Amino acid sequence: MELWNFVVRTLFPERETQKRVREADVDALRLLIHPTQTPLGSIEGTVLLSYKDPLVHASIVETKFYDNKKAAALLGAALHEYLLEASTEGLPIVLIPLPLSTKRMRERGYNQVERVCTEAIKDLPNVSIDTALLVRTKHTAPQTSLKRKERFQNMKDAFTRTAPLLDGHLYILVDDVMTTGATLTAAAHVFPTTTLQVLALSR
Repeated sequence: MELWNFVVRTLFPERETQKRVREADVDALRLLIHPTQTPLGSIEGTVLLSYKDPLVHASIVETKFYDNKKAAALLGAALHEYLLEASTEGLPIVLIPLPLSTKRMRERGYNQVERVCTEAIKDLPNVSIDTALLVRTKHTAPQTSLKRKERFQNMKDAFTRTAPLLDGHLYILVDDVMTTGATLTAAAHVFPTTTLQVLALSR
């Protein structure tokens, strides 16, 4: 088996991010959790991890662009830790993974944030995922190609909510990376702020 792995890696060299994820364990990422608050207009968002950390960066890249199951599990474990504290309040929690546009979902074939949320709610009976409550109503240019002001304009009216919220539930809007906060701000705008938390896995 070791010889076979050596042959495969020689013929198909690993990406650096892939190697970093493969060599990591769940505790390595859990130790990096440091929830911080950041203002998003009239509400505050929470960021769990620093995108500058090599393991966090590798996990985000591998989950987002390569559908790496190990990377999703690592990020899911970090989110799981956060949810353990949130669930002590006793309210049922509903995670809302930030949706992709129909075009990008068709191209990629999966929503990386949904992958992470699915990992995170394992063994948490009080936490569920709703992938239909928030819809991306237009395809937008990649935020990484835009300046700060352009990012907010790019995301204007990009989301809509499909149903009312249930009383007595805590809703948490989840994204993988926050840069300027434009995407999360636009998505949060369609919800009553009193019943919504905003969470980014990294920044």
